[in-house]
Amino acid sequence: MGLYNEASLIMYPSGVKASKIYCQKPTDGSGDLTFSRASTATRVNESGLIEAVASNVPRIDYTGGGCGKLLLEPQRTNLYLNSEDFSNAVYTLNNTLVSTNTAASPDGNTTADTLYQNTANSQHAIYQSASFTSGTDYVFSWFVKSNGTTQWVQIAFSTGFDITDYCNFDILNGVNGNNTGIVHGIESYDNGWYRVWAKNTALSTITNIGAALALLQGDTAARIPTYTGDGVSGVNVWGAQMEAGTYPTSYIPTAGSTVTRVQDDYSLSNVYTNNLITASGGTWFIHILNNTERVRNSVGGIYLAETNAYNSSNGLRIGQTSTTKTRLKVVRYLGGATTTYTTTADVIKLALSWNGATWDLWENGIKVVSAESFTFTALEYLASSLDLSYEIQKQVLFPTALSDAELEYLTGTSYNSYELMAVDLGYTVL
Repeated sequence: MGLYNEASLIMYPSGVKASKIYCQKPTDGSGDLTFSRASTATRVNESGLIEAVASNVPRIDYTGGGCGKLLLEPQRTNLYLNSEDFSNAVYTLNNTLVSTNTAASPDGNTTADTLYQNTANSQHAIYQSASFTSGTDYVFSWFVKSNGTTQWVQIAFSTGFDITDYCNFDILNGVNGNNTGIVHGIESYDNGWYRVWAKNTALSTITNIGAALALLQGDTAARIPTYTGDGVSGVNVWGAQMEAGTYPTSYIPTAGSTVTRVQDDYSLSNVYTNNLITASGGTWFIHILNNTERVRNSVGGIYLAETNAYNSSNGLRIGQTSTTKTRLKVVRYLGGATTTYTTTADVIKLALSWNGATWDLWENGIKVVSAESFTFTALEYLASSLDLSYEIQKQVLFPTALSDAELEYLTGTSYNSYELMAVDLGYTVL
């Protein structure tokens, strides 16, 4: 189909440097994206290890393996004062003992600690107090790994939250156990590590425990159950994080004070002027991973618009429009009016195509918006103003509206992430 030759801009996450995301096309650099993030951040590298990335350097993230994704996140703060040293005075050990620097952590260094139960007939847990604001959502997360003696851990909520809430996690098999229905999850990392997390809403403004990480003897249907410890069984732990939000973001290390990771942003101006799209229309294709149901932090997203302000000019946006928990929404702005479509899948291939009079939207091989009004406008800015986390596998512009057959193929399951270049250049895709 010659899609590589038809494309005016192609961005696969591969080449980056400070303040720059390189595009494979155009080759003269006119399509390279300007990037900013005024703080350090972390990513998972090709070896599966968490590593720090300098300020204003884009993150190509390999969480979950496979091809690298451009990781874009909103601003978040780790409100825990010490995220790695569980012997630090900020932690309270409830019938739990700690040995420091006993195991290789998810960043490859021997900085993970071991928590193990003492011999008391009591609850066995660890927590760090923090300040909470009534009505605010908080996410608590820890990296944990079984050392062969303990299979189950629990996140249990305390004063300031609903003190009946808890969720259990099987850290040998990476699955959820008994819980009270709160939003929670377990995510796999390399070398047997899991990140367990739970979200809850503060019921009062208070400085208190918030949530504790408890050691269990099994998938007990109870909040921090009492049992007689054996003085031996425990888990490896690292990377505690508490952040205001509705889902966990990339790890933010702390050592004595809170730390803020500033949001990621990118932009490209003169999109129309440089003929990346034309008066006859254009097509914007984007492949986004992990489009889970989430709540926005603020109105924003990824957009292609007349001005560098998506919500005050004509254009197209992928993001959110409300405070309810939904998947990504695709919005068309035209003369102050909007048309909205909510995506349906965890991994989405979207193609927004317009011909100077109408626009179509394709999602994963299906046309979901057809021939809605969208008169010609000089869309000059391809940019982000983040409200959610995004993992972009690829992003492509075409200077004209593609045919239905091309759009179905481009967004369908038969089209591999890297075929856009490989097939059209005559390479064999393995």
